[in-house]
Amino acid sequence: MILDRVLGLYETEPDLVRRRQPGRGNPTASAAGSCAAQMQMLRFPNLTRPEIRSARAAWVFEDGDLHAADLRRKVRRAFRGLTGLEEELFYFRVPLPDQDTEDRLRAKIEARTLWGSILPGFVPPRLALGEHGEKDRILLAPRDERYSWRPRPLGFVLDPGSLVLWAPLYLDHVARVPLPAGERLMVIEYKSMSRFAFRRAILGQMGYKERAQLAVIADALGLDTMWLLKCKDTAHLLEVTFADNESQTRVTITQTNGERRTFLVEHGEPFDELHNAVELREDESWDVAEVWTPYDRSLLDQVRARILRVLLFEAPTDPIARLGAWHREYGPDFQCSVCDGTGTQTRRKNGTEALKKPKACEDCGTTGWLDEVLLPVFPCGYCPVVLSACYPMARLEVTDKPRYYIKRADVAGLTFTPPEGGT
Repeated sequence: MILDRVLGLYETEPDLVRRRQPGRGNPTASAAGSCAAQMQMLRFPNLTRPEIRSARAAWVFEDGDLHAADLRRKVRRAFRGLTGLEEELFYFRVPLPDQDTEDRLRAKIEARTLWGSILPGFVPPRLALGEHGEKDRILLAPRDERYSWRPRPLGFVLDPGSLVLWAPLYLDHVARVPLPAGERLMVIEYKSMSRFAFRRAILGQMGYKERAQLAVIADALGLDTMWLLKCKDTAHLLEVTFADNESQTRVTITQTNGERRTFLVEHGEPFDELHNAVELREDESWDVAEVWTPYDRSLLDQVRARILRVLLFEAPTDPIARLGAWHREYGPDFQCSVCDGTGTQTRRKNGTEALKKPKACEDCGTTGWLDEVLLPVFPCGYCPVVLSACYPMARLEVTDKPRYYIKRADVAGLTFTPPEGGT
């Protein structure tokens, strides 16, 4: 009864009601690695009717914010002399191909169908480390007229005649970080993760969205980025530094007895100093680890193309035409995983152990293809427009989590363009 009343607050309290609202589909620099189709659909809510989040889902986001805020407070207590910018606004440069594109974006801003500002001669904020005892050089974004302590939210900024659009990027923290080689200006991002994501982060592995965000930060500020991560389930802590001068991922774990051990990661697999394969995961033998790894700037062209693709998209009013117009990057894979599309099973299901004798694949009937499959959990599993607009033909099955099944015949004619290639 008490918790029913608590959850009821998400129906009545404005701040909690906002927590349940789906995004608006703005491809800001930090979101520019998100699914392009989802962002396109969220920009036309009257046509796509996105679902609001459940109260529990909103609570999950709140929990992540609380973990991150607590970690930030502890960092400031540990380094009392640490100064830096928090929740500050910077911009990512998006060149425009021609004057027609600039005119279209300007018309959208003026019509208020695009969150943005038209600012002739716009100079983006920037900063640089002061050397030889000099102060850091900082140019902040314009201040909010009502609250001078925070930047004015300008949205996407268009400088007429420059053929450049500036995408907004809010950063958790920019600070002088004491490193063995000396102080360095770095971007610090605070995050909490599930066990699955945390295990990948130990190896310096991030999803496409996170890697795209890293590339954008590096380009917008010219700084390396440090992520301070907390495993929500076990409270293990991880410090991941993405640096230009790193050519290989290395992991240093501080064990509970104070001993430090360093491992190198090759092709996603960790090895010790004798090149013996090891397993790195959160366990009782350690509490904190450091990871140094390179990041991928090659994603920048993809990010810029995605931003323009989302902002310039016009949704057809006809539902049939609209279904095929979205730029889908993620979708179902109908190739049989049991036989790898060959029609002949050579290994046991859900494993790598070879069968004594190959046999005809019963799952696909030797065709190599399945008639119905599960949509990918990421990013489709909890998408607010997956049923209302993207895959209205999907079948929803709710067990321990929502699962969406779709038939091969239902997606005939749809086009999929994976962000990093593939089929």
